[in-house]
Amino acid sequence: ARAFYHNPVDKEYAVIQAIQQFVVMPEFHTTDIIERTGSDRETIDEPEPSNNEDYKAVVFLMLSGGFDSYNMLVPYSECDPVSGAYEDLYDQYRVMRGSMALRKDLGQINPINATRTDQPCKQMGLHSQFSALRGLYDDGDALFLANVGIMNEPIS
Repeated sequence: ARAFYHNPVDKEYAVIQAIQQFVVMPEFHTTDIIERTGSDRETIDEPEPSNNEDYKAVVFLMLSGGFDSYNMLVPYSECDPVSGAYEDLYDQYRVMRGSMALRKDLGQINPINATRTDQPCKQMGLHSQFSALRGLYDDGDALFLANVGIMNEPIS
């Protein structure tokens, strides 16, 4: 994955390769302790499809730190007020994130239609480097569940 990142012929392909590494490599799983053995991984034959139905999967990426969900999917426009008073959620996001906020004026965010969801914005912004993911979303083959995951510490 590192070779794709540092010298990609096709940046979209490099992003897809990096995401695949997170999904398939046990070093990135958080459900078990991984011990390095120093030996090569066992080669596993690709399974045969059981039928002709479309394959569906839930892929869960827990992002934190400098690349959490608010550096991938952000409020964009046409947001209804959450509280009694109107406040632009993109402006609120920019204030909260400071210099780490993705910027519309710099082309860092591409708007996506969010009218088929039950959330306050009719448009959300997706990081401009995720064009393949945007295509999947636009085709109805992907969706976003932001700010969900395990609780890292008690909140009460």
